Amino acid sequence: MQTPASRLLTLMLTVSGLRHTVAVTLAFHSGWAADAGFAAATSAAYGVPSDLPGRALFILGRARPSVLGPASALAS
Repeated sequence: MQTPASRLLTLMLTVSGLRHTVAVTLAFHSGWAADAGFAAATSAAYGVPSDLPGRALFILGRARPSVLGPASALAS
């Protein structure tokens, strides 16, 4: 059984290892720092351990009715 503390420590270790890996990669391939694909992949990799996609979908799902307006306006 995983406790909240062990989940937090696992998350911290994952993010720390990922940051170290990106730093070492950029040390060997400094030209990749200006590459948009590398930046997008790195940003996605940083967001996954912190459940950024899940939180973003949750927030967008809750905000959708207020952004789109009342349901009667959509039916017309």
